[in-house]
Amino acid sequence: MATKIIPPEGFDFKRPEECEKWIRRFNRFRIASELHKKSEEIQVNSLIYAMGPSADDVLTTFEFDEGEEAKFDVVKLKFDQYFNVRRNVINERAKFNQRRQEVEESAEEFITSLYCLAENCAYGALKEEMIRDRIVVGVRDAKLSEKMQLETALTLAMAVKMVRECESIKKKQAVVRTDKMPQSVNVDAVQTAKQKKFRKKQTSKQQASTGQSQKSAKPYCQRCGKPSHANRLDCKALNAVCHKCSPKGHFANVCKTLLNVNEVAAESDESFTGLFLGAVHG
Repeated sequence: MATKIIPPEGFDFKRPEECEKWIRRFNRFRIASELHKKSEEIQVNSLIYAMGPSADDVLTTFEFDEGEEAKFDVVKLKFDQYFNVRRNVINERAKFNQRRQEVEESAEEFITSLYCLAENCAYGALKEEMIRDRIVVGVRDAKLSEKMQLETALTLAMAVKMVRECESIKKKQAVVRTDKMPQSVNVDAVQTAKQKKFRKKQTSKQQASTGQSQKSAKPYCQRCGKPSHANRLDCKALNAVCHKCSPKGHFANVCKTLLNVNEVAAESDESFTGLFLGAVHG
């Protein structure tokens, strides 16, 4: 059983700029349904019927020589001329020249949009050059735009290829970064947890050495770790060199410099060894 080909939806006469696109679609229907093999009179009537009720009213305004009203190509040309008069070329070119690639828009969508907009701009022989220039100016990637501007012999085909390749490379890089990201995030999280654990232990040691408890801790000097001095100039750590981070002004036991990976690993090994020995002696 043959598949029934449905004609395009009726044409919106309030949007004359869409006429050319609608006619192209009707021509595809005309070939696919084998309507083109039937008499021209049937083809003309099919065109008017598919366009909708307004097409009959517009048809009455056309002037034909004898017998022309039954010729498909003549009637189609009359409609083209009718809509071309009502099409605002300046407005169409303004829309074309303001077109830029949107944030979430793919390269393919952007390029296709430019081709469609250029159809109503009456650029003639300059059509390809205008689309090429709009791609160069409107593409979202600024570095790619600069690269294309340096190509003195850049053609439309070259510009399209460069935009597509650039987008393809970015997608592959994004996949690679996504695959690697979870591992690096987990490593950072482990290191941060170990650093916090080490700092907490160091604070406990400082408090124990000065006779302080966590519940009743008294202010202590951040330079030497001993109870705060009445006069900060009395602190012996003022001119001391820290063995952990090198700068002067504090002892190593109160140094707040972030641990490196080796220190964290060493501390973790020490904790593990302590737990192991405790378990053996226990």
